[in-house]
Order: sequence, then structure tokens, then C-alpha cells
Amino acid sequence: MEQAVWGRAMGAGSRTLDTHISRLRLKLALRPENGVRLTSVYSHGYRFEEASAADAEADEAGADA
Repeated sequence: MEQAVWGRAMGAGSRTLDTHISRLRLKLALRPENGVRLTSVYSHGYRFEEASAADAEADEAGADA
């Protein structure tokens, strides 16, 4: 994905893409309690998903631990 976006491979240690995705999640409020989330798909990229109420409750329970 980095090659397609920036025209070069960033390397395994680069957190550039993670930082941009994190900022997108914050700015667009992509959280299960808002009904949508952005999830990572191993070796493919990311996808938008609708989140159910159960997902939001599970995420809240995990955050409290």
C-alpha cells in the first residue's frame, strides 16, 4: 500500500501508514459505537465495516480492562 500511495516502500519499521490510519479513525469517528469501523485486513489493507451494538459493547468492555 505504501508503494501505491507514496511511490516507495517505507520498510517494516515505519509507522507512517499506521499514524495516518489512526488519524483518519479519529477525524472520521470510525468507532463501533458510531456504527462503523475501519479494520485492517492482513496483507491486503483496510476495509470499512458496519459495527453492531454487540461490537461496541465488546470494545467498551475491553477498554475497561
